[in-house]
Amino acid sequence: MQSLVDAPRIGEKMAQRFISHFGCEEDAMAAILRGDIASISEIEGVGRRYAISLVHDVRSTKDGLDISSFLKTRDSVDIYERIIDSIKNYASTPYAKDKLHTYIPYPSSRKDLIDINRDWVENHMGYLFMLDDMDEISASFSRIKPLKNSPSIPRIRDRVIVTSNTDDYSTLKEKYGKSIEVQLVEDPLEFADVARSYPHVIAIGEPFLEYDFPEDTNPEIITNSRDIEEWHILPEKQISFFAFNHERIMNALNLAITLDKAGIPSIVNVDLSDLCNLMAAINPEGNIVEGRDGEIDRLNHILDSVDSELTKYVGHCNREINDLLQKSSITLSGNDMLGVIRDEVELKDILSRNISASFSQIINDARKEFIETLSMKQNESLFVDYFFPCELCYPVEADTSQLQKFKEQIKQQIFRREVTHKRDIAYELHGFRQPLKQLVMRLLDLDVGLAVARFGHSLKMQLAGFEDECGMNFKNGKNIFLCEKGIDVEPINYSLGSIMPPSQVPSSPVVLLSGVNSGGKTSMLELVAQCTILSHMGFPVPADELKIGPVDSLYYFSKSRGTLDAGAFETTLRSFSALAGAGSKLVLVDELESITEPGASAKIIAGILETLSEESNTMAIFVSHLADQILENTDASIRVDGIEAKGLDNELNLIVDRNPIYNHIAKSTPELIVERLFRSGGEVEKEFYRRLKNKFEKGC
Repeated sequence: MQSLVDAPRIGEKMAQRFISHFGCEEDAMAAILRGDIASISEIEGVGRRYAISLVHDVRSTKDGLDISSFLKTRDSVDIYERIIDSIKNYASTPYAKDKLHTYIPYPSSRKDLIDINRDWVENHMGYLFMLDDMDEISASFSRIKPLKNSPSIPRIRDRVIVTSNTDDYSTLKEKYGKSIEVQLVEDPLEFADVARSYPHVIAIGEPFLEYDFPEDTNPEIITNSRDIEEWHILPEKQISFFAFNHERIMNALNLAITLDKAGIPSIVNVDLSDLCNLMAAINPEGNIVEGRDGEIDRLNHILDSVDSELTKYVGHCNREINDLLQKSSITLSGNDMLGVIRDEVELKDILSRNISASFSQIINDARKEFIETLSMKQNESLFVDYFFPCELCYPVEADTSQLQKFKEQIKQQIFRREVTHKRDIAYELHGFRQPLKQLVMRLLDLDVGLAVARFGHSLKMQLAGFEDECGMNFKNGKNIFLCEKGIDVEPINYSLGSIMPPSQVPSSPVVLLSGVNSGGKTSMLELVAQCTILSHMGFPVPADELKIGPVDSLYYFSKSRGTLDAGAFETTLRSFSALAGAGSKLVLVDELESITEPGASAKIIAGILETLSEESNTMAIFVSHLADQILENTDASIRVDGIEAKGLDNELNLIVDRNPIYNHIAKSTPELIVERLFRSGGEVEKEFYRRLKNKFEKGC
């Protein structure tokens, strides 16, 4: 698949939706190829079924196989889907639950694909035993979500790029113009006008080295436009991805560290601790976290406190000066009095001469304490001289215009410091974007594998053994669907074909299974189907041991509900005609006799069994209550096994040995069902069931 439009079901418009969602065509194709059903389903107009079908179609094109290559009937697909639903119960993420649908059974002829899955499952079964508290791990996995492309960052309005070169201007405008102002200037005067309008000016080009900049401008000069990196000009853009996915990234890193300590490799070649520290430096809004940069915190403290602290110390000065004035006395000389009378000397000057030293001491003490309280540096403390008056005055008032200039200066320092810090972080982070995406996908895929491993561990399942002979043998098999219901399931041992046949029993690959109603024949067929499907997926099977011969296709026909009409009857027969010569296969049929009257059904089943028994690479199990009649209609060597009922227990449950008896025709024993209904019914029902019971006892 060279492009999205090469994939089945994807046209030009749909391809654009994929690109818009994933950010680029490469990421979109990667999501399809890895089977990321959850992410694909989020695209507008794409549902979960479409996503699953799309992934199957793409893989079918690649491998030449799809789900119908092995599962040949709707009923076999139903069993498969129920198995997948069972495994999904052990997945912690929506991603894993959806991706499980991409795993399908393969024909034995593609053992290479089966082995790939087997190796994958074996690895994850090993990982499972390395984890102690699986409940806690599962909770951590539930917080793992795919990383998303961040939305466009808001336009940066406190920064400008300035250049005097028209070619550079065009290039910079195209690359950065959507996020930041880019201006072309022709002379120092024009530059000064632009520079005074922005807190941060990035001047690009050698000519700016010769400019005589005004004192109120302090541009950052980059001599060569080719030396510019995006993280330097727009650190916010680099950081935005990590900020937007902050919680998801931290969840992934925390889980990865936990798994790494348990011995499960993350396969991502990054230092997880360093990455954690970098992520801890920014918040979900992309700003520097308080406490990560002491200088920024100090400057912010000054900015937040300067007004209130200045008001506090001005008030303190006025109280001190008031006390000083109240306690002071002045003796005027004759010359002083004459000077005052003649308006040659002001009384304020005489007062200043007498208490100026004390006034200055009060101001200086307040200034010193003010500087210490706000932890000002020497260059910042110079501004404080302009806050307080130099000459005697009362009441003392701070110069608010100088205060405002000071605050603007502090804001500039904070801004520059934050930009520098963001650049440092952006530089460190920009190389982690792809490894982080890989890490998250690794964790999500790990959840898929652990779901299969946990599913297998729940029933103590084992991986199957594949044999060359036509046949099957399993020990202590348990029907998954019954186990899920909390039923105490009796383990089943069974074999057919030439693989480990029981002693003194014909090794027939085609078998009739007879037995009591509600004795477990259908459950037995389901168990065989489960073992076959799971083994050919490379997944563990619900048995202590399974050995199975070549199976390239599975045909499962569930019990029909009532006699079929002529059209449905014909359709059913056509489906069985397709079995002839279909390669190595397993055929499982549950009470086919219900399609028509018993006599005709016995003949039809006999004919089908004869056809199947003539093929050396075919296994089949037919469940039927017509074993005697079927055998009367065929000369083929067909083994009949039976599940026998022995009676009713004290709670009126059937006493059944669920393990089939080889080479034994078991009776349906409907009389036991009638007996149970008779003994458990009310007075009115008992009379009805007594009559039926008597019929069995009289043999009429």
